[in-house]
Order: sequence, then C-alpha cells, then structure tokens
Amino acid sequence: VSLYMIPVYGLLMFLCFEPMFRLLEWAQVAWYVRIGIYAIGISGMEALCGWIYDKVFHVMPWDYSQCRDKVFARGYTRWSYVPLWGVAGLVLEQYVTFVRELSPYVYQALMIR
Repeated sequence: VSLYMIPVYGLLMFLCFEPMFRLLEWAQVAWYVRIGIYAIGISGMEALCGWIYDKVFHVMPWDYSQCRDKVFARGYTRWSYVPLWGVAGLVLEQYVTFVRELSPYVYQALMIR
C-alpha cells in the first residue's frame, strides 16, 4: 500500500462509506442493489482520488493507463475492478457491523480501572 493511500482509505471510510452504509441499512436495501451502489460509488471515488492526485500533486499512486480495461485515458480505475469493489463493500459492511457490536464492550473495558 502506498503512503498516498492512507488519507484516501482513512477518510473515505468515515466520510463516505459509513454514512452510505447507515442509509442503506436504514432503508433495508437488498444485498444485490447494495453491491451495485458500492461498485459504482467506490469505483467513482477511486477515479476521483486518482484524478486529484494526478492533477494536484502530479503523482499516480496507481497507474492503469497501460491496461486494456481502463475506464479513463489516464487509467484512474479499471472496469474489471468495478464488481470487486461491490463485493468489497459487502465485506466492509460486515466489518462495520462487527466493530459496532464490539464497541460497547471495548468502551466498558477501557473505563474500568
């Protein structure tokens, strides 16, 4: 993992994924629709972050420009990754749910002195 990705992964989890997951959970959206939403959303964020890094910082932490299935000419993301990002969204849901359920116990353990 590139050091450039730390702010991307860290901020996007809390600023984008967590609110989206809460909304989808509240609306009780079917899992196959959530896969599509995550696939489009995460791929879009990958492309946007790649574009920002390219245009603002003049670096390409990931470069798919030589790939046949690139989405943009500069290769900010790939079509073959789109379904994988959808599945990754479902996996992240499980992680977030686990952390939510574990949080009260961790808080309680830390508060006992």
